[in-house]
Amino acid sequence: MKELDIENWNRKEHFNFFKQFTDAYFATTVEIDVTKIYSYSER
Repeated sequence: MKELDIENWNRKEHFNFFKQFTDAYFATTVEIDVTKIYSYSER
């Protein structure tokens, strides 16, 4: 595994910000076509 040189990393500020968090979290975004269920719910 390659070791990351954090001192010269262009994302150092982001790393230091998230490093403070005790609980890691993430989010994902997906596109969902809800046309049929939306039409059904309008009845």
